[in-house]
Amino acid sequence: PAARDWHSTRHLVAHYQALTTSAATAGPALIFYPERPYSAAFYSQGQARRIGQPEALTTQLAQAPAYLALKTSARERLALPAHISLSLLAEHGEYSLYLAQPTSRP
Repeated sequence: PAARDWHSTRHLVAHYQALTTSAATAGPALIFYPERPYSAAFYSQGQARRIGQPEALTTQLAQAPAYLALKTSARERLALPAHISLSLLAEHGEYSLYLAQPTSRP
């Protein structure tokens, strides 16, 4: 992407929408952690959610699959329990898009 798009989440939101628009029912939510930039709210027409606390994020991701967006630089600081798996789908500028899914607990 062009340098001017580095901080924008336009491409990330478009990627999410492409993944979910083919589904017959509403797909998993798009969650930004810990902040949702203005561009994410704009391009998702207010549909992208923000979860700011790690405990709330863990609770949400343990319940149902979701698309998780976070700054690539913040990934190593995000500690999720083993019963939540993250699969990297793409990197868009300074953000990465993951599919987060609960797995069976031991």
